[in-house]
Amino acid sequence: MIIKRRLKIFFTIISALVIAAITYAQFTDNAQSDEKNRTSKITYKNYIWIEGENAVSTNFAREPIYNFFCSNKFALQLSKDVDPPQDGYFATYVFYVTHTKEYDFWMGCTPPGSAYKDRPGYASPIEWQIDNGPFQTASAENVYVKSFYGIGGFYWVKIASGTLNAGKHTLTIRVKQKRSSGWDYYFYVDAILLLPQYSTGIAQLMDFPEVAPKDFATPGDGILFNAPEFYEKKLRANISDREALFSLVQIYGWLYDYNKAIFLLKKYLEKNPRDLDMRLELAAFYSWSDQLDAAISEYKNIIAIDEKNITARKLLSVLAGWNNRYDEAIKYYQEIIAIDPENVDAYISLGTQYSWKGEMNRAIATFEKAETIAPSNIEVLEVLGDNYYWAGRAYDAIRQYYRIIDINEKQISAYKKLAKIYLDLGESAKAARIINDAKQVVDLYPELSGISLDVKDELAKERRALIDSYKEALVKNPDDVNLRKGLVDTYIWNRMYGDAVKEYDALLAYKMFHSIEQAEQKVTRLAIHTVGLQSLMPLIKTIKDDGSIIKKRYAKLIDDKKKGKAVIEPSSLASDKATLEWYNAKLKEIQKELYVYNDITAAFGKDVQTYTAMQAATGWHFESDRIYRYAATAKKLNPQMYQPYKVQGTIDLLYDKPSNAVSSFELVKKLAAGAEFPGLPLAYAQTKKYNEAIALLEESLQSKKVSATYKNDIEQMLSLVKLSKGEVSSQSSLQVTTQKK
Repeated sequence: MIIKRRLKIFFTIISALVIAAITYAQFTDNAQSDEKNRTSKITYKNYIWIEGENAVSTNFAREPIYNFFCSNKFALQLSKDVDPPQDGYFATYVFYVTHTKEYDFWMGCTPPGSAYKDRPGYASPIEWQIDNGPFQTASAENVYVKSFYGIGGFYWVKIASGTLNAGKHTLTIRVKQKRSSGWDYYFYVDAILLLPQYSTGIAQLMDFPEVAPKDFATPGDGILFNAPEFYEKKLRANISDREALFSLVQIYGWLYDYNKAIFLLKKYLEKNPRDLDMRLELAAFYSWSDQLDAAISEYKNIIAIDEKNITARKLLSVLAGWNNRYDEAIKYYQEIIAIDPENVDAYISLGTQYSWKGEMNRAIATFEKAETIAPSNIEVLEVLGDNYYWAGRAYDAIRQYYRIIDINEKQISAYKKLAKIYLDLGESAKAARIINDAKQVVDLYPELSGISLDVKDELAKERRALIDSYKEALVKNPDDVNLRKGLVDTYIWNRMYGDAVKEYDALLAYKMFHSIEQAEQKVTRLAIHTVGLQSLMPLIKTIKDDGSIIKKRYAKLIDDKKKGKAVIEPSSLASDKATLEWYNAKLKEIQKELYVYNDITAAFGKDVQTYTAMQAATGWHFESDRIYRYAATAKKLNPQMYQPYKVQGTIDLLYDKPSNAVSSFELVKKLAAGAEFPGLPLAYAQTKKYNEAIALLEESLQSKKVSATYKNDIEQMLSLVKLSKGEVSSQSSLQVTTQKK
């Protein structure tokens, strides 16, 4: 039975892998070959729309960016000049497919740039992956750029075509290459669209978001982007070449050359002052270059030309609101309402400004006014319900969400918000009934298939699974800083700020470990030579003491000789002279070592100057207690790690607690033999355990963990230490002689 059961499980796994492999093989990178397949009509037209900012996990950015022209007013932005972790910058999405079909894969994004460094590329080329399939490249060489739709350089781009099986899937977008025309990793995502292939002659059965393309034909090569010089040459010949100007200002925007775009737009508008779209572009560039007053002035110019231009008025209001100029924003929204008293969107935005200001009563009154204008507007009802809930009016919120369900039973978010309120009120039975109603609705409508009905949200479960996978990986590789950085980014992206802070503490601890280990490479020679010199302290003390005794013994004899008196040389003179010559030879060897030691310490002069300058400029001081706490945190995370003990031992050495340092470094040796070098021999030397220190130096020569770079230094120190061995100290005999005199 056991064998049969195992064979059954094995067969199931193999079958699943085969089906998956077929799916991946079918969904291939083929952005332009589908026109010939569009001849037959199909009856199911449902599309899959994913907001770019709704990534399950990402290290593109910590928060979405606002863009008035984007779907849902937000986008996900990658713009970093720091090299990514090994797996690149990524954004992962989860989506559901109701029926196995042929899909076109579109993105609203900055068009992916060239994969070649010698060709123009204003965004990074990307790689994409469905489930566990292979990553495929999307670059300027194989995508179809259809049309511009949003200020900020957003275009509709066809990435690929292929088959998707029914069920749950993950899509990963990855960036591992800098853009060829810039210096950074750069890619913006507004929306992802998976569209079932259909005849262009068939009407759409579902309403598309406003920013979606109006048709999906892909004739010719699509929009191609040349080098800036190509367009600049055209504009020098004719500044009114609108097409060339439009492409060039998008390129300047991607390259952050805002001032160049502003210059050309102003020149163009001198000859074409009523081109309001170009004025909108100019206002946007002013805003991006932090010329807030100039942007406001340009929006006002548009309004002066067309006082009913609602887009300009809205952008003027948005600009004020996002810069915390709430009163100005409120004034502008009120002006929009004065022009268009039925403008529900303006009421929603005005109420939002009041909400941001904390004026909840005014916010609710504004939303209630919008409700009287549009009593069946789902967005109005939902935002009013949300504000009721935030203001502590739970039962008014409940009434709003029920109204939404009565108007449109497919509005699943209303069911989930109701369930959450009931749970907050302790009415779990009502919450369960609401979720059950939602399940029945989902069963009725295929397009709702796969929507999470967990009040805590299935998306949160996916995120938790990702977090758990990070944690499992960290158990195996606890000092992997990139893994920890990914976990911190995931926490922040999901607004789990408390967990992010804790993990960031751990990240700092591990970065500290790496920093200390890197610093060790610089100070190891210094430590070796310090151990050697400290181990000579007994010999130096003996020389000092014996020299003092000899000096006292011959003080009177020398004085008499200076006065011309006859003196008799004592019998000890020959042996004392031999002793001093022997000591002099030793001191010459020590002096040579001191020259070497001075050369080593001189190499740290620049580091000391940098530290001193930074301290003077910023008032920063090394906080040993905080570093100690980070190490303590790391010990709790993994008691078998040696690094925290090493850090604490190093701090103890720096702050003159050598006995504590010995204890810490001995634990390091116990956990990871060889890692205690050079701290433990240094700590032994500082506690006058010279024999133990020397023994460790000798042991280190056989250790593979001690670099061969330090072999000569160690051998030199061991040779130097032998100066104090093998000789008989004359101190006791000198003292006896003195007593006899």
